[in-house]
Amino acid sequence: MWNRVLPSVHLVTGGQPDRLQREFAAQLYAGASSVLTGITALRHYEPRLARTLWLPDDRYVVESVHVLVDHSCRRASVAFVEIERTRRLPERSVTEFRDGLVLAPPARAVSDAARRMRSESDVRELVIASLRLGLANASDLTQELKLGPIRGRAFLRSAIEHAEVGVWSPSEGDLRDLFTGSQLPEPMWNPRLVGPRGEFIAIPDAWFDEVALAVEVDSREHHSSGDGWERTLSRQARYAAAGVLCIPVTPRQIREQPERTLLSIEEAYATALARPRPLVRAVVGQTRAEGRVTPVSWAG
Repeated sequence: MWNRVLPSVHLVTGGQPDRLQREFAAQLYAGASSVLTGITALRHYEPRLARTLWLPDDRYVVESVHVLVDHSCRRASVAFVEIERTRRLPERSVTEFRDGLVLAPPARAVSDAARRMRSESDVRELVIASLRLGLANASDLTQELKLGPIRGRAFLRSAIEHAEVGVWSPSEGDLRDLFTGSQLPEPMWNPRLVGPRGEFIAIPDAWFDEVALAVEVDSREHHSSGDGWERTLSRQARYAAAGVLCIPVTPRQIREQPERTLLSIEEAYATALARPRPLVRAVVGQTRAEGRVTPVSWAG
């Protein structure tokens, strides 16, 4: 009845192993000092991250188990096990022990996962989700970026840079890329706007403070979910009442019509510059609102 799962590792109850059993098998195969990392470890730290990244929930779906071993270890990747040799094997004092498994620290797991992703948007999604869910902070990720291997570093560096300025979604990252090299100044990202009496107005995705111009990235999914459409209309009404010019764009427009989208924002900037600036300001310090941490400053 024994089922051979990996070399020298058998499932004594027979049948097909589930995800947790495969992870146990991977650590038994890799050795006592091995550490699970990447998406494998992040699943145990925060189940919501798997849903954010559209990973399968079915525990019998076979996916790679990412294992760190010391650089001197001669174990090779086999079947569903991906062995990564490292000279920076996390010490037991900084690892986590969950569900009977040894896990790399969250920031290391995020870094290791990001380096294996081939899409910049996927890396941004991973980093943003990890920060918003409290798995890691930007300084820890920056430290991992410096200490880790060169391979896969570019996407991770870009994602961290976007997060540090307040970009909190892949679509906002695409919008920031659109502004790069244009005549527009660097906007503020996700600031909390208030009126002259301190009344809340909105949290725009991008905010050109010198002319009080807001840019909102609105997706069909956002509008169609729950009361998304009503909240969007209410936000636009508050912009209008405060005299703020708001330009809505969609993720698809940013991807497929970048020149036209940039031109419309540049024209709106010129229009906003020509009119008196409304009495709107961005609140000082770091604020947490609607799940976003935002660097902002006084203006107006």
